[in-house]
Amino acid sequence: MIQSMTGYGKSSKQIESGMLTAELRSVNNRFIEVSIRLPEFLEVYEEELKRLIGKNLTRGRIRASVTLNGVKDETQKINIQLLKKHYENLSSAVKDLEIDENVNIQHLLTFPDLICVETPSFEADSIIGNVKEVLSDALEDLIRMRQQEGEYLSKEIYSHLEEIEGNVSEIERISGEGKRNYFVKYKKQLKSLCDDLDFENDRVLQEAAILAKKLDITEECERVHSHINQFRTYLESDGPVGKKMTFLVQEINREITTIGTKAESAEISHLVVDVKVELEKIREQAQNIL
Repeated sequence: MIQSMTGYGKSSKQIESGMLTAELRSVNNRFIEVSIRLPEFLEVYEEELKRLIGKNLTRGRIRASVTLNGVKDETQKINIQLLKKHYENLSSAVKDLEIDENVNIQHLLTFPDLICVETPSFEADSIIGNVKEVLSDALEDLIRMRQQEGEYLSKEIYSHLEEIEGNVSEIERISGEGKRNYFVKYKKQLKSLCDDLDFENDRVLQEAAILAKKLDITEECERVHSHINQFRTYLESDGPVGKKMTFLVQEINREITTIGTKAESAEISHLVVDVKVELEKIREQAQNIL
């Protein structure tokens, strides 16, 4: 079954150092693009963790993060040096502006970055195994969501294909009836212009055959049906087929455009527009398929 490129995955594990959490978000992209945010002490493993993600996901823009919360022996401290600097600057401003008010601690605490969190140092090697485990679980969660979204997209595309197939069959029916009526009308016009015209003349018959070929849309309709069958095959595939679907939409659109150009019927022209609308819906959905 096809997969969407949109998804979200998350996994957490309590380890001795704290709560380890991995989150993954993916959206559509032509190629695979992975970025990851890590605690500073894990940054040495950034490329290795990116490869772990890329090995399991072939397309999409992936945003990953790994956090370690609730760390034991974590302490909060006020940055005294920064506090003094803010106090001096604020006191100077109060004096220059001749404000009749003293600077107090409440004023100073409105400044950001005064409180810093100090965490005990970690050896990355001691928890990298747990990091990979949590990240792998988050990947599995992400893939499950992409499969669910792919199932929904598959149903939507199936319905659009059925609509297109029904419209093309109707075009074939109208074309078959209209072709006979057109040639009766064409023959009458020729007779009215040339009373002495021999309709058994080889040249006249040759021109009629050329005209018939120009108006015939049998081959185009057959190719559309063939492309639709191929599309259904892609929808049952487990591999990456999004790019193939996008190409197939272009091919169907080309055949439908040719049918519209050949059409001598306003009714067929309206059906061609309807088919193009359905194709545009499929194209948008195919861009999100792996």
